[in-house]
Parts: sequence; C-alpha cells; structure tokens
Amino acid sequence: MREHVANAFVNKAVTLGQLGRLDEAIDCYDEVIGLPGCDRACPARTGRPSAGQQGGRPGGTQQK
Repeated sequence: MREHVANAFVNKAVTLGQLGRLDEAIDCYDEVIGLPGCDRACPARTGRPSAGQQGGRPGGTQQK
C-alpha cells in the first residue's frame, strides 16, 4: 500500500512540475520522503521510476 501512495505522490509531483507548479511538486516529493518505510530505494530519492510508472522521461513520455 505504501508503494502505491508513494507512486501517486511521485506521479502528482511530475505532473505539477510539467505545469510549472514547482513549489507544489517539491511538496509532493517531500511527502514521499516522509512516508514511513521510505528508504533509499524510494522513487523520490533515486529519481528513477518504479515498476508502476511509465519508463522514459518524467510523466511517462517517450523521447522521439
């Protein structure tokens, strides 16, 4: 369940970042880092998408 919550916050942060709402995006990443059990493998700490996220670039878009 925690992984789903973490992924939701990361996805929200990516979307907010794409909309230029950077302060809100950072707040979402901070929420992920603050979740119980978040260690160095958390997507917000590593910058890598987890298995539930689309690969490639932030937001799941593929580079052409």
